[in-house]
Amino acid sequence: MSDYKIWIDGKPVEGASEISVINPATEEVVATVARSSPEQLEQAIASAKAAQKEWAKTSIEERRDALRAISKGISDRADEIARIQTMEQGKPTAESAGEVAITLAFLEGAKIGMIGPNGAGKSTLLRIMAGLEEPSSGVAELHPGARSEPRIDRNHGQEDRA
Repeated sequence: MSDYKIWIDGKPVEGASEISVINPATEEVVATVARSSPEQLEQAIASAKAAQKEWAKTSIEERRDALRAISKGISDRADEIARIQTMEQGKPTAESAGEVAITLAFLEGAKIGMIGPNGAGKSTLLRIMAGLEEPSSGVAELHPGARSEPRIDRNHGQEDRA
């Protein structure tokens, strides 16, 4: 049985198989996580699409409250999250703590005005998180470089047509 399950339709589910999470610094197995089958993946996608339709009906205030709750949960568990990230990735604890802080700063930006009351926003990802914009056929990715931040890449695998 996995230490961590997959979630489908808001419920924890055993996966079709398991993956061992190995600390690259010590080569110890630190956890096992569930791995979904292709069918479970399709169920999760269908559930997420249905949930997004409901999310889109919520007010901007409810969306901000949800981001506040996420931010509070991360903040309350920041040390634990950094410790787990260090074990999973073998990186220095200070680097993991910095990444948690960056996540909190990103969410803080979403809470305090990157998405205004009229729906104006500076970030496509934040607008999608807030339900103000629907994702296109792109994917969410982290792009390394001078400004590593999540973004929606609408031309994933295609040439830019600017």
